[in-house]
Order: sequence, then structure tokens, then C-alpha cells
Amino acid sequence: MKKILNIVAGFLVLLFAVACHDDMGNYDYNYMGDVYVTNFADANFSYKYGSQILIEPTILTNIPEKELGYMWLLNVNGLRFDTLSLERNLDVLAHFETSSVEFRVIHEPSGVHYTFGTQITVSEPFSSGWGFLSSTSSAGEFSFLSDVERGVNNTILWEYYPMVYQNVNDESLMANVHTLGHNGGFGQWIITGDDEGYILNAENMEKENMASEYFAAPEYLTSSFSPAYIGFTDDEVSKSIRFITTGGDLFAATQINYGYPFDFYAPISGEHYIGDKLTRVGNDMVYLVFDEATRRYLYVNLRNSNAKSQEVLKVDGTPDASDIDVNNLGMDCVYLKYAGISWDKPAIYSILKDDNGAFHLHAMDTNVSGPWDPNPYDIRINSVQNIDPKYIDDDTKIFIPDGTKNMFFVKGNQVHVYVGSNNVFVENWYEADDTILDFYFTTSGEFAVALSDGENSLVEIRSTKDQTVITTVEVNGILKDMVRI
Repeated sequence: MKKILNIVAGFLVLLFAVACHDDMGNYDYNYMGDVYVTNFADANFSYKYGSQILIEPTILTNIPEKELGYMWLLNVNGLRFDTLSLERNLDVLAHFETSSVEFRVIHEPSGVHYTFGTQITVSEPFSSGWGFLSSTSSAGEFSFLSDVERGVNNTILWEYYPMVYQNVNDESLMANVHTLGHNGGFGQWIITGDDEGYILNAENMEKENMASEYFAAPEYLTSSFSPAYIGFTDDEVSKSIRFITTGGDLFAATQINYGYPFDFYAPISGEHYIGDKLTRVGNDMVYLVFDEATRRYLYVNLRNSNAKSQEVLKVDGTPDASDIDVNNLGMDCVYLKYAGISWDKPAIYSILKDDNGAFHLHAMDTNVSGPWDPNPYDIRINSVQNIDPKYIDDDTKIFIPDGTKNMFFVKGNQVHVYVGSNNVFVENWYEADDTILDFYFTTSGEFAVALSDGENSLVEIRSTKDQTVITTVEVNGILKDMVRI
């Protein structure tokens, strides 16, 4: 027993690693020797999910190799150990989360285990980066530019995963894809197209469901499910609500027994046609929508499955909006988007086009802040102005970064900025060498510009500080949408 204590004392002062001499219940021990693993102490075992793990421990011992066995054990949530390998070197795929791992050197004649602990960090390659949705003549494509890896001085090591949907799911997307969305609260990507909507697991890009399978849909939905918009709430109060628009109708879906499918109710009655011009207002339970049939704003309260209220947008004492007919604006809405919080009030921007082809901006705010706000319909159009044709035409793309009051107008090869804090335009904020296909601005120091040769797309990721190129990626097909997560 004294020899065993000497062995344990020696383990406590190891400079390179700590090993535990496991008591296997046999008390008639003879001294076997010491075992050291010298390359665990300063090791950084980091891998991307799905990549090959190869760890080759450096073992120092006076025990003959023929008497040694090995075991790698994965600590699963602190509840149990799963065996990863019975070989000396760990050579497996990273198909598990970041976990502590035990490497055991076993003296097989006696059954004594020498245990060494370390950690294997597994990062999801799709947890951070850019998602790209594109369309070719035969199929849609979803690709991903990952930035989860870091190099010297914490520099980003970009890695591009082309056709990630096809490669993961072994099937092609529908050809006519439209929009790409990311729902961080539920860890999902949402893809819409002519014929369906796809819901993907954001961690591994596996298809969870076709969008229609999420819903206990009425017959007129299941027969032709072509969503113009899929909205997923992620507020803490009402995670069970989902929204879609299809065929001119807006549907709110409520979860059945906290699982799938969802049940529907239609909160808007009467003559209406709701396309993709809708936005949340301060929270994910109150929506502002544009009714294309009556050319008016509707304010929709979706607080719970019994709330089917709707109300025409009110104008609250704004002089330059006093001549607005809220029951018929006489214009078509081309863009409607929540623009973040300013002075504790949510801001909403609406771009409209009149029958003469001129464009107008409605800047609105409301006091709605929380999902149970007592005054859900107090809204104000606080600015109405004409937009100079040099900033916008029928082909202009409009983009609002989350959490800002700035609006980007992408026209031709130029990007103009509307600064919401003082209601002014900044002309030609950025200019590309060719017509800009798509644009995305982040508040984390990057913006993306997509160009096309007519068959494929080139995406440039640039710095918001000095507009220099950070990296570029070639996307197969014509880019339809892109999202930074």
C-alpha cells in the first residue's frame, strides 16, 4: 500500500499531465511502473463538427507495450461515459458537442487504469458566418461561409461550404427560391420559394421539415403552399406563435401541445390581400401589415390564439400627415420594415409608390414595446417625404440593418444611405464597379456586396470602416438572398 501511495503522490506533482491510478478492487498489487502523458497540458484540441479528430498521446512509461491497453471515454453531460475508442490514438469524427474526455492507459495483466483528462472543443461550422441562397436553371442552392475558426491574433479563418443543403440532405432545393431567413431563437434557417418552404436545423443544416408539415393546415393551404413570408417569433412570452402569408392571407399558427403540427387562425377578416409587406412592431406579437387590396395599413394584434383583432392604422396628430386617408393611401407599398428602437420607441419605415410613379417615405413610431403593452394601437406617422429619383427606381433594393434607423438604397452600382436620426440622405456611400445584385449591412463591422456575370455571383465581404475587401466567395447561380449570423 505504501508503494501505491508513492505512486499517487508522484502523480500530484507531474509537470505535464495528471493521471489517476484507478483502484480496480484488487488489493494484492505489485508495483507496475509510472505512466505519463506529456502532450495534454498545453494542448488545444479544437475541431469543427464533422471533421476528423486525430489525437496522438505521447506516453512515457517503463511498462512493456504488450501489457498496455487503451480507452478513450467521452463525458456525456456529466451523466455517463461513452466509449470513443479502444486504440492508443484517437481517430474519430467530431460528431459530439464540446466535452471533457478521459484517456485511460490500462495495465491489462492487473486491470489498473491510469486516467488522464483533457477537453475536446467542437465548434459548429454553421454557428457563425454568411448564408447564401441562389438559384440555377435546375435547382436552388444554399451555401455557407463560416468564420468560426480563428488564427494568429484572433484573425478569422474563412471556410466556404458550397451546396451545403444538397450535401447534407442528399437532395436538391426547388429551383425557384426566393428568401432566406434565420431564426436564432429556435436555431433554424427558413427558405421560401414558389412551391414550398424549408425549415433547416441551423447547427447541422439538416432539413427538419417542409414548412407546410409544421402546420395542421386547412385544405386550401395544403393543396398549394407557396409562402410569401414565414415569421418565427423568439420572444420569451410567446414562442409558440408562427406567421405565414400565402395566397393573400395572413395566418397565425399556435402550437398544439408544445409540439408539431401547428393550428391556424386567420386574424384579418373582410376584403384584403396580404403579401410580404408586413413587419413586427416593437415585439413579435403585434404586426403592421399593408393590405394590397384596400391600399391601407392594418395593425394586427396576435397576442394569443383568441386575439383576432385588427385595426386600421391611426394617424396621431402629425401635421405633415394630416391629409393622409388611412382607409386608402392611394399608393402601393414596396417596402415595410421595423427599424429598431429609438428614444424607447420602435421605428418603422414604409416606402410607397404612387400612381404617377413617384416614391414616398413614411417614417413611423409607436409606443408598443412589450408583448403585453396596454396601448397596442397608438402609432404615429411622424415624417412624410418624397424620395428623389436619383436614390430609387423600380429596381432599387432596400435594406435596413437590425437595430438601426438607417436605410440603404441600392440602385445600379451605387449605395445611398437614409440617416433616420436626422431624415437626410447620404448620396453614393459606396460605389461598385458593376451593377449590384444584392447588399447586406451588419452592425458588427461588415457589409456584403453581390455582383453577377449573368450565370454565377461574386460576393465581396467588406469592412464598414474603410470599405476594403475582407474576403470574397463565388456563389453558384444567381444570388437571391443572403444573411449574416
